[in-house]
Amino acid sequence: MKPIQYIQLAGSALLITLLAACRTMVPLDLGDNTPRIVINAVATEQQGIDISLSESKPTGVAAPSTNVYYPYDHPDCPYRMTLKVNDQLVPLSEVTQYKPQTGDRIAISVEKPGLKAASAVTTVPAQPKLGAVEVKTLDKSRRTSWVSNASNVRLQKGQYLELQNYELSIPLQGITKDSYYRIIVERQAVMRGESIQPEGYRWYQEQMQDPSLAKFSSGDLIFESANAYPMNLLAGSNVSTSDYTLRTTLSFATRVCNADGSTDEAQTTSDVSDYVALRVTVYAITSDLYHYWQTVTSDRYNSMSETGLTEPILIYNNIHDGLGILGSMAAAQRQDLKIVTH
Repeated sequence: MKPIQYIQLAGSALLITLLAACRTMVPLDLGDNTPRIVINAVATEQQGIDISLSESKPTGVAAPSTNVYYPYDHPDCPYRMTLKVNDQLVPLSEVTQYKPQTGDRIAISVEKPGLKAASAVTTVPAQPKLGAVEVKTLDKSRRTSWVSNASNVRLQKGQYLELQNYELSIPLQGITKDSYYRIIVERQAVMRGESIQPEGYRWYQEQMQDPSLAKFSSGDLIFESANAYPMNLLAGSNVSTSDYTLRTTLSFATRVCNADGSTDEAQTTSDVSDYVALRVTVYAITSDLYHYWQTVTSDRYNSMSETGLTEPILIYNNIHDGLGILGSMAAAQRQDLKIVTH
């Protein structure tokens, strides 16, 4: 063996010996691991209050394989909740009958043996002021192979769907710098010979494109499944006037076209909706609710929260000595519209 090889082997052996002998224990600071009471609650004017109680898990501790949840009024529920409205105690048996009113001051406190008591307060906002929602027909220059109101169409070679663009306008009035809103736009395609179906799962929510809206991804709402409900949130500080009209473009198919541009009447009748029903609801929401949704629905939270090397994401919290959110909101009268698509 050449001398240079002996030197390389000796150097490698020495390096391995040094690395093996050099061990430094670095403690990992995971912060406060004390379990806390978690309160997630939203009160909606004239509708009621939804309340979920749970407990945070210390970092690095696996969750139990079986979780048993009890309603807050169940005798075996480990949490003891107190609800007050305008400083008046609401018996647990009457919580489900309570209908929040504008200006109501709602206070929740929760106790559990061995944990700090948690509490929060919210005040129900006034209903937002809303003008008449309108739909305006725009251009008709787009082609596509799929759109929501013709999702079952089977296009033949050379065929395409012709899209019609519409502008939806939602005029908000009386906006102040400290006001916050959530706008829900729902659509349902109604085929020829059918009628509007009232079931909630038949309606799909639209992500609005107005530049003044907060830039969130599809979010995870309290008591709703994630990614199915777009967040259309507006802070009054993002607009410069007290009256502002939100605008977004909706696109729906109007006909099935052959390669030469002619209409396939049979497929258009059977596969393109007769019309699209729209429901528009505007909620005034508390600042706490807005900032909470701002953190739990951010693109970074949804796309990177499970990546181990990302820095922690701080979720907005208004629960004193606990975790979670207590918010409230009030809705303007829902407005229903119809877009005839062919």
